[in-house]
Amino acid sequence: MPSTTTNLMWIGKAPLFDSTPSTNIGQTQANAINGWTAEGSSGIRPVSVSGNYYTGSVGNHFNTSYQGTFFESPSRFSYDDPDTSAHVSNATINTFVQANFTITVHDADGNSHDVTQSGILMQTSSGDIFFRPSVSSLPEWNDIDRISKVVVSGVSPLPNSTYPATIGFSSSVYELTVVCFARGTELSTSTGSCAVECLQIGTMVKTKDNGMQPIRWMGSKRLTYKQLQANAHLRPIRIRAGALGTNLPRYDLLVSPQHRILVCSSIAQRMFGTNEVLVAAKQLLQLDGIDIASDIAEVEYFHILFDRHEIVFSNGAETESFFTGPEAIKAVGAAASEEIFAIFPELRTRDYRPVAARQLTSGRQARKLAVRHVQNRRSLVS
Repeated sequence: MPSTTTNLMWIGKAPLFDSTPSTNIGQTQANAINGWTAEGSSGIRPVSVSGNYYTGSVGNHFNTSYQGTFFESPSRFSYDDPDTSAHVSNATINTFVQANFTITVHDADGNSHDVTQSGILMQTSSGDIFFRPSVSSLPEWNDIDRISKVVVSGVSPLPNSTYPATIGFSSSVYELTVVCFARGTELSTSTGSCAVECLQIGTMVKTKDNGMQPIRWMGSKRLTYKQLQANAHLRPIRIRAGALGTNLPRYDLLVSPQHRILVCSSIAQRMFGTNEVLVAAKQLLQLDGIDIASDIAEVEYFHILFDRHEIVFSNGAETESFFTGPEAIKAVGAAASEEIFAIFPELRTRDYRPVAARQLTSGRQARKLAVRHVQNRRSLVS
């Protein structure tokens, strides 16, 4: 019976959901867990748990006390109590159920999205409640401060005959799509319009402020049908031809939800003191011709990076290049981040702040801007 150390998400403490030792929880007791909510740093914390597990045909498993007779003995956990910091030794899993978890994740701009994942909820004999989605990867909880809320629903007991679930964590919970163009988007280059997937490092791309600029780094990510079904917040936004203004874009434009569009109008001037601001595409959904592309089965996103944040021409519309803010760097993944740091080592500096090509609007401000354009029947680009 090997031992391991695993990072779990602690989401509170409560009287034991199942007070009868060595018995599995029933549906009536499981129903009482529905609606369990944890919020903020006081209710959501990473905890490193040491425990024993069994190796079986479907992986490594932690065992509950009610499965002890089948598996010879239950798993025992040791960890530091998040409330009191006291060390807990040899706690067993008192409750072990399947559940859905709605996780609210926020970004640096104050925007947030909900991700629903199925997984395992555990309560130890000490009353501590832990969660970790039932998938295979086990990354560290470096970004747990981006999770502001967890809500439990759809709780169902696991019967005695159930092989204990593999406990893992999907990093897709943190996937905030960064500044990305969908495959097929045409950018203006020194040799004319070119599909983004045909660009490469060194290609000279036309920018609004600094003429032709070479691409310094490119990245891409393909999202399958299954991934889009499970993560609706990753679906691309479709901006119909002419939705931004006269002939802008020239033809339909697909971008990631976080991709910022240049808005140029007198309304922006009154609201922000400048007539040009950058607004995330997902904040413009109230306008005609801008919608979530729910008909897309799968998508491949591309992001391009220059020496500085730039405004480029995509299908004729003015949109941003990759912005090297800390959340965007995290979102591209560890390997891509290292590639970017190798080119721009200054980004590793904690107090480094990249300069945006235009003022960046918060989610609340952007939605207000969109409403005013709708109410006044004004184009986003005058």
